[in-house]
Amino acid sequence: MKQILQRLAAGIAVLGVVAGVAVAPAHAEGETESIAMSPTNVRLTTDPGKEYSGTFKVMNDGQVGYDVLVYARPYSVQGKNYEPVFNAPSGNLDAYTWVQFDKTTFHLNAGENTEVKYTVRVPENAKSGSHTAVMFAETQPQANSGGSVVRKKRVGQIVYATVGGDNKVAGDVASYSIPFLQTAKPLHASSLVNNTGTTDFVDETKVTVRDVFGSKKYAQTRSLAVLPNQPREMQYDWNDSSSFGLYHVTVSHTFLGKSVSSAGYVLMIPVWALVAILLLIVGAVVYAVAKRRRKA
Repeated sequence: MKQILQRLAAGIAVLGVVAGVAVAPAHAEGETESIAMSPTNVRLTTDPGKEYSGTFKVMNDGQVGYDVLVYARPYSVQGKNYEPVFNAPSGNLDAYTWVQFDKTTFHLNAGENTEVKYTVRVPENAKSGSHTAVMFAETQPQANSGGSVVRKKRVGQIVYATVGGDNKVAGDVASYSIPFLQTAKPLHASSLVNNTGTTDFVDETKVTVRDVFGSKKYAQTRSLAVLPNQPREMQYDWNDSSSFGLYHVTVSHTFLGKSVSSAGYVLMIPVWALVAILLLIVGAVVYAVAKRRRKA
């Protein structure tokens, strides 16, 4: 019986390794690893052959120390929800090759931070328009991690570089969606913004929700980048909305020196309440028809 249990335990341990379950913690129990970067994006306007210098701060806001690796990668997006892509170095995604750092590796103890200097050197033959990249700071596994499953963490700063030349700056709001009947929280609205130019721009978008008496119930403002030829869908969710209620929703956009907006009413009502109302209506109609037949 003892041998059977030993073999069973060994089999479970092997399965744990294959499944990617950590068999030994890299840090003491309760200690957390965390990394942060500030700022999270930088915008620059430059010309071929020019240089731009800047800095960012990397912070260890966890409870354990670690080594950090700093590097640059291509940055692009896919889909209207702007899912990030870091491995497609084509077209105007070459800006990551322009970036140089004053240091690429260093150690941060818990609670420490350091400043990293970087230089963006624009080639003489750089194409005009928008160029993007991302600068990453990534934690590195400790030398004594042994047989543990090691997880790296990284944070990034997006670089939006506009190279001067024959550029076109243009954009518009293609559509708004403010559904009137919504049967479940959160209250939802959306809009789609087009960038029909050759340079990126920042859209300051705002959603405001008021009740039927005009009292403001919710408001949110965000500043989001819109890349050339990459329509961006803006999503607005009021997570704390009531399950019942009639609201007036306004969605506004401000970009490229212009402001546009759209508004509509939203009726929040649960499915069960909607079904109950329909049943009452059907019941009232059936009763009215039956009553008329009795009179006839």
